[in-house]
Amino acid sequence: MKHELSISRQAKRRLLTSAIASCLLAAAPHAYSQAVSASLRGHVLAGAQPVPAATITATNTETGFSRKVQSDQEGDYLLAGLPPGTYKVEVAGPTGAIARLVTLQVGQTASLDLGLAAAQENIESVTVVATTLYETRTSEVATYVTPKQIAALPQNSRNFLAFADIVPGVQFATNADGSWR
Repeated sequence: MKHELSISRQAKRRLLTSAIASCLLAAAPHAYSQAVSASLRGHVLAGAQPVPAATITATNTETGFSRKVQSDQEGDYLLAGLPPGTYKVEVAGPTGAIARLVTLQVGQTASLDLGLAAAQENIESVTVVATTLYETRTSEVATYVTPKQIAALPQNSRNFLAFADIVPGVQFATNADGSWR
């Protein structure tokens, strides 16, 4: 009898484990719907000509994390899954090399076109230039709250969600007791 009871408990544990696993699998697509990384895409050109097989390397200036890709036949590249941060983006091709400093925000898909010198203008040195990125290829309504904005914006509560109020179309409401809804 004691042996039958333990089999019953094992069966219950298996059933419970299966149910929990099913719930986790069903919820998995929803967990990944929020983007926590950024993407950088663009074109590599030499004059007006695309540069195929140019090497594009993005290195996080704070952590040293690095990702490298090559441009395709049309000179297009995509660096996806980059953690937010400031990156030194370097491109090296047959006619030279350049570098840019860019800052990527959470969920941002930014465009950065990189121009190498034309073949007759072959250069030896690399100059790093800070670049402001603009997201122009999505219809998504979004904004990025920078640390500078957080420091400068007045806030009567310590709730970080109040910064969502600066996004167009978002309304942050608080109850009389100070709680948010």
